[in-house]
This record gives sequence, structure tokens and C-alpha cells, in this order.
Amino acid sequence: MAIRLALRTTSEYSLLHFELGKEPLDTGELKKLELPAEVLSRRHLGLILSGRGPVWLYVYLASLAHPFAWLATYDPRLNGAVVVARHVPGAPEIGSLIAVETPDLGQT
Repeated sequence: MAIRLALRTTSEYSLLHFELGKEPLDTGELKKLELPAEVLSRRHLGLILSGRGPVWLYVYLASLAHPFAWLATYDPRLNGAVVVARHVPGAPEIGSLIAVETPDLGQT
């Protein structure tokens, strides 16, 4: 699979950043894609998805993230992540902006 992952964690969330290879991602790869165990062990917190990829990849990753307390997607134009789903009381409100920097995959 031509996806590289980098993970950064804080006391409030995990940030999962991905980069795709030079070749287009094959839709059949979705069947093989799982969230890393290190990420799943923190599902009581929020999850921020970051990376450039097709909409269908984001939708699939969001479906895998359903057990997390909340979900946000990073938008570099906003220098932060926008909360798009919340599943527990006390989670950030939908539309909230979480200030974050994406991890550098060159350092993982």
C-alpha cells in the first residue's frame, strides 16, 4: 500500500497524518487499510486526520474513526483542524477549530 503514516499524540487527541505515493491509490486498497493499534488504543480521545488524498479515502478513514470521542480534519488554510463529529459529552463542538501543526513525515 502506498500510504505513509505519521502519528503525533497529545493529552487530548491523536493526529494521524498520511501521505500517498506517486502512483494513484487503488480503491481496492481500502479493504487492507486499518487504523494503527497505537491510534485505536486512544479512542477515548479525539482523532485528527491530516493529509492530501481523495475524498473517498477521507470518508473511509472517518468511518473507521467512529469509536473515537470526536473527529476533526486538518485544513492547512486554517492552520488547524475542524471538528466534524463528536460522540461524547464534553467533546469540542462541531465546527470548532483546533490549533495544530501536522507532523513531518521525514522525521518518523
